[in-house]
Amino acid sequence: INPGRQFEYGATALYGYWPYQDVRPGDTFRYEWTHNGLSFSSGEDTFKQASGGDWQWAMQANAAALDPGNYQLAISVNGQRVLADTCVILMPHGPESGPYGYGY
Repeated sequence: INPGRQFEYGATALYGYWPYQDVRPGDTFRYEWTHNGLSFSSGEDTFKQASGGDWQWAMQANAAALDPGNYQLAISVNGQRVLADTCVILMPHGPESGPYGYGY
């Protein structure tokens, strides 16, 4: 997942682009975004061609800023994990923020 691995608080969406090759059109892939180890967004689709690229996005239902923490995108093909990568959204900073990003 590039070009970024670390994003400032306030980001409203994450996009993960991944290339693939040597797959059979029609094979199923599943994606899952997790936030701090808990499922956040997931789905599945089928490959339309033998090679190319695909992307998945994650965002809050209300389009609010994503919560700080670690996010991972994992891709499985026919039930086998073939790719996983992570990024982080940083805690908000400022005089009103406590150690966990909440005012106190």
